Amino acid sequence: MAIHAAGIPAKPSSLTVEQIRALAYAGIAQLGLAQARHLNAETRAANISYCDKTRSDPSADAPDEIATIRRIWGSSRREQTAVNLGYRLQTALIRGQVTV
Repeated sequence: MAIHAAGIPAKPSSLTVEQIRALAYAGIAQLGLAQARHLNAETRAANISYCDKTRSDPSADAPDEIATIRRIWGSSRREQTAVNLGYRLQTALIRGQVTV
């Protein structure tokens, strides 16, 4: 969430882990930690609800969940890009390649 809030550049794949970390810090500074956590929790709840609905019925419609994701992220592509960058940062933290 924080990475998305900071504004993901046009070529996110070229970002270094340090640049991703800087985006995360900037996003938290912009949103505030409480709001970043709130939006993250709201996103998780919408994703879980969407999965629950479509798991039991693959043709199920989930307009509320999709509307929540679009409101928060703008598009599923933006969400996925932020998730991918977050994963790169988390992996680097686990491996000790970067610190907080």
